[in-house]
Amino acid sequence: MPIDEQVKSDIANAVAYLSSATAIIIDLRSAGYVDLHVAKQFLSYFVPTGKPLATLTLAHNKASQLVASNTDFKMGEKVPIFVVTSPFVAGSWEFVAYTLQQTSKATVVGTRTMGLSYLSTTTPLSEHINLVITYGDLRHPFTQESWKDEGVIPDIPCEATDAVTAALELVEKRLTTETKGN
Repeated sequence: MPIDEQVKSDIANAVAYLSSATAIIIDLRSAGYVDLHVAKQFLSYFVPTGKPLATLTLAHNKASQLVASNTDFKMGEKVPIFVVTSPFVAGSWEFVAYTLQQTSKATVVGTRTMGLSYLSTTTPLSEHINLVITYGDLRHPFTQESWKDEGVIPDIPCEATDAVTAALELVEKRLTTETKGN
């Protein structure tokens, strides 16, 4: 299912707002469900157009590449990005954290995520019973590794409750180092 144009516009506006930032902290600790297409569109602002983001494998081992979409602009290479995680980060947000980490676009700070690289859909069967059907698997486009079971492993491990503070300290250190270097 393609991404809704309004959602696409909302993502573009949010990222455009950040475009003049000297550093970005993306706090995923309490992020709710997000559709894979929305996550892919968000990632497209940080990764060059056409660059593979993941291999998506569906039924009967039918695989396809998810690639970064063309966007109006890309976030600058020099802007430090930190992704804050917790054990409650799952699914498409794990895809975001893992991809930004594996493409060297961001430093992950916090605790391991849930470890759900499988995509699933839920269908209510009754008021008390839901059927969960797994339909796809996401993997790194080159190594074919994923965060399944282990979660996204942070570059800077710390308690989730301390992760934003740790990320802010890293931002301050990075910006201070850059200022001294100029």
